[in-house]
Amino acid sequence: ARCSSRRIVVMDRYKEEEDGVVVVTYQDARGLVRSFAYQELPQDEYALTEEELQDAQFTVELFASTERVALSDPRFLEIRKHYPILERFDPVRGKYTYSVGEAKDLAEMYAIYRKVKELQFMEAEVMMIHPEKLTDMSDLAFLTAQDLNRSLVRASNILFGYRDTTVMDAYLPTLDTIITTLNNFPELELVIEAHTDDVGGDDYNLALSQGRASSVEAHLLEKGIAATRIRGIGFGEQHPIANNSEAEGRRLNRRVEFRFHVKREEQANAAHD
Repeated sequence: ARCSSRRIVVMDRYKEEEDGVVVVTYQDARGLVRSFAYQELPQDEYALTEEELQDAQFTVELFASTERVALSDPRFLEIRKHYPILERFDPVRGKYTYSVGEAKDLAEMYAIYRKVKELQFMEAEVMMIHPEKLTDMSDLAFLTAQDLNRSLVRASNILFGYRDTTVMDAYLPTLDTIITTLNNFPELELVIEAHTDDVGGDDYNLALSQGRASSVEAHLLEKGIAATRIRGIGFGEQHPIANNSEAEGRRLNRRVEFRFHVKREEQANAAHD
């Protein structure tokens, strides 16, 4: 008979309710007990379903900043030799976040977390990434504000001309749907994210995507949406959703995404009702 073995990791955790810090301890294959802390994102004011928790992933956040930081910043010089930097925007905290690594298992994050600390990111912490709620544009009229909280509406059709940042007239009815949704639910805020494929240089694609996100933002402002409720961000080629080596993949990666979220004060009020 053949004997097989597998590594078993025993984990324990507790949460400090005041600041949302979760301290995890586990015993590795050599019997050593290790521990580290991770931070649940502010969106955790709403409980995750069991299915969402199974889909949740973790990342090591290096730091968060109210000002955007270029990925060429000297602070990333050493860490980029080991891991790619992932830039996101957290609308609840109102900050850009910079992280490395993604995994479903907290134990898998320990090696990354340890390396990050060695490279002197002393404020780094493991963060939970909530699963995205992908929502179809045609369903917006039938959803409540809470349905739309932390939802993502993706537009992969051609919104702009070649190397252009002006929204094509044919796309304006789609933006009208977004505007109607924001008017129906004053408690909602919106992040407009523009993405490109990988054709062209990094800096060019970042500037192109920012121009496109700003163009959509400007249109919403012209239609009366308050500037405090919307933010346009271009990510260039940082976040592909398909293979850039194929024409269809590049087409899908050239997209605009709309991320709805309920204002944090509204979330707090709902949690206490």
